[in-house]
Amino acid sequence: MKTFALAGSRLKACPGLDPGAGMTYWHDKPLFWALLLLALLAILKPISVDLAFAAAFIYQLGIPTCLGYESVVNKTLIKRDLSRVLWLSLITFPIYALGLWLVQKSWATSTGYELYFRPDFSLSLLWSLSVNIFVIAWPEEVFYRGFLQGRLGVSLLAVIGINFLFALGHFVGDYSPARLLPFFPGLLFSWLAYRGQGSLVGAITYHALCNVFSEWLAASILWSRV
Repeated sequence: MKTFALAGSRLKACPGLDPGAGMTYWHDKPLFWALLLLALLAILKPISVDLAFAAAFIYQLGIPTCLGYESVVNKTLIKRDLSRVLWLSLITFPIYALGLWLVQKSWATSTGYELYFRPDFSLSLLWSLSVNIFVIAWPEEVFYRGFLQGRLGVSLLAVIGINFLFALGHFVGDYSPARLLPFFPGLLFSWLAYRGQGSLVGAITYHALCNVFSEWLAASILWSRV
């Protein structure tokens, strides 16, 4: 079995898929696997969101694993990765919160509502963080920033393409323009994965925190009829 170096991670050739065997070499077909995932979501989401979610979880971890992707976790660098997540969160979260508040304030005022902020601190946030880390961020980062980014590289065009596919994964089945917005934080996930030198600890943690922070804001910004 051959092993291929991959920017801080490793890909091992699957038996029967040796590129020298004159067969289709699926390791070099990352776009095929990404488009197949989109097709799967487009079919399953209208049937059942839960079914689509479960299928995506299995697919996003299963395909890279089958193709031999191995994420590198360097324990000596975890502190560095998490410190990078901390300062990135301190910069981006207030900007996002202010932008969301101003947009909703304008919308509320134009429709005869009043906006107020009531922070919602509950233990459910800890549960949400756990779910987001292990059920949402982990499989998505393994597939998009680990597998796809590892194969396609980190050129500007590749990163834009990967995160466009990432946004489409949220969009298909729902077809709401707002579901394309994950493209933008996805760019930061790609940067964290790149800076992590193959480790996805930073990307997974920041991804999960972004989701939880968005949920917290949604629960804390309330509308009231004037």
